[in-house]
Amino acid sequence: MNNKYKQYLKTLQKAADIDSSIAVLSWDQETQLPAKGAKHRAQQIATLSGLAHEIKVSPKLGELLQELSEGNSLSPK
Repeated sequence: MNNKYKQYLKTLQKAADIDSSIAVLSWDQETQLPAKGAKHRAQQIATLSGLAHEIKVSPKLGELLQELSEGNSLSPK
């Protein structure tokens, strides 16, 4: 596996980890969160959502995608 593809996968995994954390926090918010914890939980979810968004729209990820799409080092299999 080439290095650029490894970087691409690592970046997507980081975003997926954040999205999974958001899902757990959201589930907890709906099922077990004390009433006075809603404001803090909303802030946590907002912070993580912002981080995931930054990763997904980062110029670095765009550059990796561009380089991978132009190269011939990946096979469709």
